Order: sequence, then C-alpha cells, then structure tokens
Amino acid sequence: MSDSTARQLYLGGADNHDCGACLVEAGLGEDFTILGYLSEERLSRVKQQGGFPSRAVAWLAGRLEDRAPASVCCCWASTHTPSAFFRVQRERHRRAREGASEFSSLFPLYNSYLHAARLAPLRAIEAAFSRRALGRELTAAGFPTERVELCDHHLAHAAGAYYTSGFEHALVVSMDAVGDGLDCAVYLGRGRELEPLATHGGREAIGCFYARVTEVLGFRPNRHEGKVTGLAAHGRPQAELQQLFGRLFSLEPGRIRLRNDERALRRAAGRFSREDLAHNAQRHLEQEVCRFCRHFLAETGASCLALAGGLFANVLLNQRLYALPGVERIHVFPHMGDGGLALGAVLARLRPRPRTLTHLYHGPEYSEEECGAALERAGLRYRRERDVEAESARLLAEGKTVGRFSGRLEWGPRALGNRSVLVHAGDPTVQDWLNRKLRRTEFMPFAPLTLAEEARDCYRDIDGAWSAARFMTITLDCEPALARSCPAVVYVDGTARPQVIEPEANPALHRLLRLYHERTGIPTVINTSFNMHEEPIVCAPADAIAAFRAAGLDALALGPFLVELDNNPIRR
Repeated sequence: MSDSTARQLYLGGADNHDCGACLVEAGLGEDFTILGYLSEERLSRVKQQGGFPSRAVAWLAGRLEDRAPASVCCCWASTHTPSAFFRVQRERHRRAREGASEFSSLFPLYNSYLHAARLAPLRAIEAAFSRRALGRELTAAGFPTERVELCDHHLAHAAGAYYTSGFEHALVVSMDAVGDGLDCAVYLGRGRELEPLATHGGREAIGCFYARVTEVLGFRPNRHEGKVTGLAAHGRPQAELQQLFGRLFSLEPGRIRLRNDERALRRAAGRFSREDLAHNAQRHLEQEVCRFCRHFLAETGASCLALAGGLFANVLLNQRLYALPGVERIHVFPHMGDGGLALGAVLARLRPRPRTLTHLYHGPEYSEEECGAALERAGLRYRRERDVEAESARLLAEGKTVGRFSGRLEWGPRALGNRSVLVHAGDPTVQDWLNRKLRRTEFMPFAPLTLAEEARDCYRDIDGAWSAARFMTITLDCEPALARSCPAVVYVDGTARPQVIEPEANPALHRLLRLYHERTGIPTVINTSFNMHEEPIVCAPADAIAAFRAAGLDALALGPFLVELDNNPIRR
C-alpha cells in the first residue's frame, strides 16, 4: 500500500433507478479499496429507491473521518440518464416512472431523446446542467466537492464488470433497458484498457422485451423479472410462441429489432399458460443473446466473458452464456443493474489492473451497544451468547429458521449472509411455508449457501464460474448428492444459484456453516434475503427486529445476541 498522502478518495454515485453511492480509495498505482458502498433503498426502506441517493451520500460523508470533503473526486453515472431536466425536477421524474406501462409510447420518445443527446452540442448542454444540479445535491447531502465527472452509463457497467473480474483479456458486454441513449455496448478488455467494439441505441431497448413479458404475466416490470425466470422451468416449448417472439425481438451484431406489440403479447397470454409464455420468452432471450455473444467471442478470440447491466440479473441466461463453446471463465458484476453503476463510474476513471472481489461487505455496521439498545426498545427477551455462530448452527441443525444480522451490510441485490435468513435445506416443502412466512410469491427456489471447500462436490463446472458463484449471479447444474440432501435448493431443472463462502471472505459465516456441516454432514443451508415481500433487505437492528416479528422466525441472531420465538410470544 502506498503512503496515505499519495492516495485519493473517489465518490461514485448513480441517481436513476436503484440509486446508490460508494467511497473508494486509490493510490498512484493500480490498487483500489472500497471504503463504503450503500444503496439508498437500504436507508429509505423504499424498494429500488430512485432519484438522488442523499442518505447514502450522507452516510459516506461520515466515513471521511479527518479528510476534507473538497479533496474527493466525484465520479457520477450517467451523463444524461436521467436527463438534466429530470435531475432538476426529481419529483416529476418519479411520477413519470411510477406505474408507467412498458408499452407506453413515452418510453420510446424518451429513449430517442437520450440517444440524440449523445451528440454535441446537446451532450455538452446536458452535462453542464447535470454537473450543476448534482453539485448542489451533493453539497446538501454534506458532501461538497470541487468537481463532478460524468461517466457514460454503459462504460460504467462495463468497467464494473471488467475491473472486478481478474481477467487480463475478456469480452465485456453491457445490456439493459436504456442508459445514455444505448441499451447495449460491447468492449474488449485487455490489461487496463477497455476497447469499444459495438453499441446499439434508439427508440427501443433490449431489456424492454423481458420487461413486457413480465407485465403481461401480471408482475411488476423492472422488479419481478425473476418470477418469470422461475416460471420458465415449469413451461414447455411452443412453436407458435417461438414464432411470435421471433417477430417481436431479434438481436444480431449491428442489427437489433424490437417491436412494441402489446396486443399480440396479451393475446398470447390469454391463449397459453403463464408457464409456457415464460418458458418460451426465456428460451428466446437465451437464443438471441447467446448468438450475439458468440459473434464477438469468435471475432476477438476471447475465452473469458465479463457481464453487467440489468439483463444479466437473469441467472439462467448467464449459465447459458457460460456454456458457450470457447468460454472458459465467466464473471457477472455482483451489482449488475443500475445500483452497480456507482462503483463502475469510479473504476472507469481509475482503469486499475483487473482483480477479483473477495467480498461485498462494505455497508453500515452496528455495535453491540446499538443492537442491545434496539432489543431493549422492542421489549424482546434475549441473551448474549459467548458463541453465537455455534448456537446458530445448532438451531439450523434442529430445523429452525434463523435470521442472521452480523457485521457490515453487503451491497448488491443478493443477501450474502450478513443480512440473511438461514434454514436447513433438507425439507422439500420449505419453499411453500417459508415464502408464506415472508409473504412472498416466489417461483425460484431458495439459494444455497455452501462451504467453498465442498462446492466442487455439489456443483458441476464451478471452477470457471467461481467469481459468479461467490455472489449468486449464475445457476449451475447440481450433483445428485446435493439434490438428495438439500432438495429445497435444487430447482426442477436440476440447477441451483449458489453462494460459495470462503473463510477469508466472511470468517464468522464460514465458521457457522462449518459447525453446521460437522453436526449434519451437509455443507449447505438455504440463504434467502432477510426482508418481507416488497421491502429492501434489512439494514439496521430495528429493521431486523421488525422482519423477525413479522415473519415469526424461530430465532434472530442480532450481533452477539440471540432471540428465540419460544421466549417471545408475538402477535401476528
């Protein structure tokens, strides 16, 4: 590590969908350290909070310690998404997005404007007004800065994927709904450089295809696409649906076609089961994206694939891409959607040597005193454990549901053990009763948390997808032994979406799972996010206590304290 006087602080931020901010320290060389990362939703308690991340920025300002805020370089994504007008009129932007149909004609018009704004002089005007608006908001949040550098939306996605991959040579693909007038950008990563290969933008966007299917199935687009992915495994191929989707959406290098035909989709939804509609939409998406990526893999000779953008929240699609001929390793940026742009904007500025992330625990942490005070205010009976991990392992081995609140909050859309509900995975009915407890209507199975040293005996071909498996961003085929011992985490198609836990990433969590393994002979437990349906993952002790009570979990491990439901009659 270089001397601290030779190091610079960078604030990264994003202020569109699922806004958030991060604080990064970097030296004159290639090293960077994430000091803090937080999505606004975790503090506002509004799922996928949009707008300016004022609470997250204020929290990061408190982590500056004795450094002068004016010394911080601010790297912000995106250049003009939202547009400068909506950055000034935040409430209008929120109302425009809230409840809008994916079939609305307003989206293509807005996308057309964003695409046009990539050109001078409109781009320069947008940038000037955006910098001014963001500067005022940063100052109001307690983070004054002398300069705000704007980063292109898809470059931020690509930089996040590539510079956290550890790959020295990789095809880097960013795909989402729309950002700075583009829905797709392809790069070749070599050394510290990202070379642009192709882009696409205009009135329609790739991500809209799956979002529209989500809407016609009765779910909320841009939030419940995972439900469609889960339903897909229960459906069957239908030639008529494949022909329909082929007419609506095709993706080829240099040519992307997407038709906004609400009538045809709703007519199909009325004639076919939602499982069949989901299955064929998923199948068509995989076919088109895989064909697109095959072209650039062949063109570049790359054997490594790094992915980011909201489209790659689709874990089944990521598995299909990993299975492409010639792909030896795959990395999916852990915060693949717009919530990950904050770090991507900083990395695009730094251009460090690519390295892997070992963990994502960079959010708020709460002291023993704060946890105890929250339990006292809640009037719960609790005890301080000398070894809360050992007690949690015992409860899990007995088949109990344990809410775990420990250490720093993880960033990204997945709960990775510090704000998780952990459950024994041997009960095949757990998906029904645990979802009822958490008031969810999920179709994907619960994800498995597995000891890293046992993972190769549980999942096939995991080595090339190890970085993705650290953070639950890919599905993998399961070994028969896992399906027998842990049926609750293996889906009907024989896949699971694992988190492998290494001792260096989270020693306490690894030890808990190791103690459970010693008791049961099973190296895997269910790990689902600690939150009620449509709520963000819990952040503070009070959030965890509220979710514990609402769900009626058997136990809550809050820091060093243990609360058991049997000792606390709870009205529900």
